[in-house]
Amino acid sequence: MATGGQTSSSQDAAIEDTTECVVRPCEPCVRNESSNYATVFCKECKELLCDECKKPHTIYRPGKHKLVSILDMNTASVVSEMRGTDICEEHGMKIEFYCEDHDKLCCSTCVLMHRKYDHVYEIASVAEEKYQTLKKTLKIMESATDNIIADCKTSENKLNYWIADISMTIDKVDEMKHRINKLIDQKNNKAYIEASSFKAEELKRIQTTQASFTAPPSSEDSSDLFQELTLQQLVSVDLKQAEGDEVEPLITGLDFMPDGRLIAVDNHNMKCLIFNERLQIQGIPYKFKTYAYDVVCLSKYEFAVTVANMTACLLFVSPDNVISLITELNTSSQFVSMCCITRSNMVVSTLQDPRLVRMITVDGVESDFDRVEFPSKTYKIGESKSTYVQCKNTLVLTDLHANTVYMYDTVKARSRGVTDENIQKPCGACVGPGGTVLVCSTKKHCIVHLTVDGDVIGTYPVDMKFPFSLCMNRKTSILAVSNNCDGDRKLRLYKLSPAFKF
Repeated sequence: MATGGQTSSSQDAAIEDTTECVVRPCEPCVRNESSNYATVFCKECKELLCDECKKPHTIYRPGKHKLVSILDMNTASVVSEMRGTDICEEHGMKIEFYCEDHDKLCCSTCVLMHRKYDHVYEIASVAEEKYQTLKKTLKIMESATDNIIADCKTSENKLNYWIADISMTIDKVDEMKHRINKLIDQKNNKAYIEASSFKAEELKRIQTTQASFTAPPSSEDSSDLFQELTLQQLVSVDLKQAEGDEVEPLITGLDFMPDGRLIAVDNHNMKCLIFNERLQIQGIPYKFKTYAYDVVCLSKYEFAVTVANMTACLLFVSPDNVISLITELNTSSQFVSMCCITRSNMVVSTLQDPRLVRMITVDGVESDFDRVEFPSKTYKIGESKSTYVQCKNTLVLTDLHANTVYMYDTVKARSRGVTDENIQKPCGACVGPGGTVLVCSTKKHCIVHLTVDGDVIGTYPVDMKFPFSLCMNRKTSILAVSNNCDGDRKLRLYKLSPAFKF
């Protein structure tokens, strides 16, 4: 009985003195394969119970039951019981010591037998010592961890700084690359113009030399070398307000595609239209977001259009007349008229800019005519247009209010202002046959034919008021002309033929 009493009291003590543990499951529920958590502990039966199991436990289990709330126990939470493993099997007493020499757990009776050994320790003191050592180690590790985290944070900040610095470097490299490419394009443009001029001068010199050996000197004026033309009207259409148009159309830009289709820009209705050889609209017109000014063909299916808000649009037109946008070029000035020097380089006139005419590539690189000295003035919309005679290296600029057509030799840096009684309110201009120039004389209702030296070859009346825009198909010698007369707007095609002199 004494032994049994010692065992019982030892078990109670073991339960009360156990170390803290996390929440435990209800043991009857575990046996029933359920998962409720225990809320009380039966000290008599040594069993953890949930709220549902504690009442049946006290009713159906024999004996007295002392239920203790987990929260009311001496420890902070219910712990896993030792189930007698903390009791000395030999003496039935609680194990409190450890003999290191025999590697054995001892109770207070056992320890009397081990006193001759030097390495007998009280478990509680050893545990406390180990706990303090572990606590100290954890603090050291915590400090080391904080240092590592701080180092990682510093490294992260440095890495972010390096990434930002690399990004700035890349941006600077891209900017420098853009500047270099712009300079290269400008130099290429100038080299091309100079080479073309040299070629033209050499051909002229060779032709002059050959002529001196094959023909007697002539006293005729140089203008006689260029022949006057006749204009035969082929097709004429009245430009009426179509369904969906807000106002009457105004054609401000014209150019021919290589296959003969005519591209036209309707400024008032912000549209681009395709016409066939009978001036019938093909496909669906392309609608711009703002006002469009002029158009130039670049290749078999590509063309460019100047629009408001300092933008130039590159577009594509399919064989079945579907127009689509390729890209938009943001420009430093507002550009109006447009023509080609080469397939990738265009000449454009400006608005409200002392650089009256500039150059721009299809990549958006802008440059100036360094050898051209323009008048100290600027133009508003409709006051001036330009074109470029490639074979003569001549830039042509019309001045509406000055009744003048300016001719600029872009290589020799020579210029001439051409005035004539038939040049009244000049507007649109284009390259004519043999490197000549055709200009709309708005007030005279005619087309004036000029050489690049400023000589008037001929004057060709057109049966429409205020001719405004024009372009020529060099392959077929077809001239397209539109006018700017409110209520009587027209678009016409003419056949150009040499005039016979008698």
